Amino acid sequence: MLDTLARWLFDPSGLTPHGFCLLWEPWLIWTHAVSNVAIGVAYFTIPLALTVFARRRRDLAFRPVFWLFAAFILLCGTGHWLDLLTIWVPAYGLEGIVKAGTAVVSVATAVALWPLLPKALALPSQTQLREANRALGLLAEERRLSAEALRESEAQYRTLFAQAPLPLHSLDLEGRILSVSERWLEFMGYGSREEVLGRHLTEFMEDGAKQTFSACWPRFVVEGAFNDLEFRLVKRSGEVAEVLISARLIRDEAGAPVRTMGAIVDVTERKRAEAALRASEERLRQAQKMEAVGQLTGGIAHDFNNVLTAVMGNLGFIRRRAGEDRPDLVRFADNALDAAGKAAGLTAQLLSFSRRQRLHPKPLDPVEVVEGMRTLLKRTAGDRIGLSVEANGDVGCCLADRNQLESAVLNLAINARDAIAGAGRIVISLGAERVAAGPDSWPPSGDYVRIAVRDDGPGMPEEVRHRAFEPFFTTKPPGQGTGLGLAQIHGFVHQSGGTVTIDSAPGKGTEVTILLPRSEATPDDGHRMCAVASDASPGQGETVLLVEDDALVRGAMAATLVELGYQVLEAEDADAALAAFKVAAGVDAVVTDLTMPGSMDGLELAETVRARSPELPVVLVTGHLDPLRERRLPDGVTFLQKPCTRVQLADALQRALVGMSEPVQV
Repeated sequence: MLDTLARWLFDPSGLTPHGFCLLWEPWLIWTHAVSNVAIGVAYFTIPLALTVFARRRRDLAFRPVFWLFAAFILLCGTGHWLDLLTIWVPAYGLEGIVKAGTAVVSVATAVALWPLLPKALALPSQTQLREANRALGLLAEERRLSAEALRESEAQYRTLFAQAPLPLHSLDLEGRILSVSERWLEFMGYGSREEVLGRHLTEFMEDGAKQTFSACWPRFVVEGAFNDLEFRLVKRSGEVAEVLISARLIRDEAGAPVRTMGAIVDVTERKRAEAALRASEERLRQAQKMEAVGQLTGGIAHDFNNVLTAVMGNLGFIRRRAGEDRPDLVRFADNALDAAGKAAGLTAQLLSFSRRQRLHPKPLDPVEVVEGMRTLLKRTAGDRIGLSVEANGDVGCCLADRNQLESAVLNLAINARDAIAGAGRIVISLGAERVAAGPDSWPPSGDYVRIAVRDDGPGMPEEVRHRAFEPFFTTKPPGQGTGLGLAQIHGFVHQSGGTVTIDSAPGKGTEVTILLPRSEATPDDGHRMCAVASDASPGQGETVLLVEDDALVRGAMAATLVELGYQVLEAEDADAALAAFKVAAGVDAVVTDLTMPGSMDGLELAETVRARSPELPVVLVTGHLDPLRERRLPDGVTFLQKPCTRVQLADALQRALVGMSEPVQV
């Protein structure tokens, strides 16, 4: 077989050249020759172009088919060159082999081409490519615009976050600061973000707030939000701010948490206002309580003082009538008078804490008042307790009732002694103080005298300090305290236009501070204004119109006035008094009770008789001052507090007759 193939290829003897078939006609031969040459050259050129194209376009689809086409065309070109050869040389064996190869490649190309035909047809046309290209261009422009909008939105977000009016912060999932707004920096007192970025938020919290944050953070990461949790933040200056923090968990597109966003609301001022409101409400409740108790005790004190006036007046008669002949009756009367005096003191305490007592405000030197009590205070404190008085600078004078002030200082010293209950020290300090208060605050703004009594006792728990001024509240055992001492001081000081406070804590002792309005007048001026002879002269037969609805009191006072040398006209109410005033001639003075039944009370009666007789002196007697609230005491009217003794009644009537009425603070 190899011999046959070799003979076909290399020994074409016995075969006739193709030119023989063309009868060796030159024009036919050259037509075939030129055509085969041209076709062969073209067939060899086309695969070369395809090869160059395929090598340069490595993204070309169906790349193997290109190589099959190139091989097929190259073999076809070779066939045409062999056609040219066989015109003169009968190399039909070689030509057959080439054609056989061409057939194989062409069949392979056809087999490969037909399955690829649907895919080739699916390739977009040039028009489709142009449309697709235009669509891609529109999509690219849309994406570019979206990217610009996103960048603009992010810039707006950063600007909004940075310049938000509320303090804002963003934290990572561990609670460290990722970013803060300018308002956050301003609120916390920091100058740049570098000072706070990367720090844990708890670094800016008090210890209690740190614990709250640590407790709520894991739950927040799970739930994704919390609203208005209270925290205490510590600013750079050390100031503590009460805030409410609300936060939200930020998630990515897949829903995974990435960071948090939080907002801070400063409620420091609101908390202070709420605390002030609660304190104001507490003061209002206390005032209402005091008012209610005061109304009750005022009525009781009025009736009780009437009874005491009659009791003390009649006991005085018994004592004077018994004289030296019945020393036993004198002793019994003195004992009864002492008991009545203690009862009168109790009613005075009741009226004092309800601020319904009679005050004689005078310019006082508080240093002189306290120094004058030093011996009494030392004796009260005892040998084991040291007592000192400290005056700081120019204390000044205050306008107050001397007896009430002395009683308040003595009461505070007794409380301090009882609190120490052993060896210790009491310090009474005096000074001047300036108060700057709001329009609704008490005491009002102004200059005050400060009197503070401090002890080194065990101090008060907060619940005791909070109730210390309540009437009848006491921590002393039964029989050792009435609970009226501090309440009395509170009533006296507030009625005088000042205030009293307690500073105390367990283990730190107690300091009670009294603030009384400072006065520009001097004590000497006060003595000149209010000085009254203590040894009032008895009556010289003057006629006194006595008006009192209580028959027992009226009888006792009438007998006392007669004993003092006055002529007495009695009336049970204002109407009877006016009738007697019209009939009687030469009434020299009127002594009238304040609270009476009928068409008018004692003050209205005083105004009526003074209108008829402007020079007529009037002594107004009452067991409590509540009816005088918001009412002005007319000129020429002298005030007398029940229960009154014989000396007090004589003194008041003498002062009225000589025109020396004393100012009364209600």
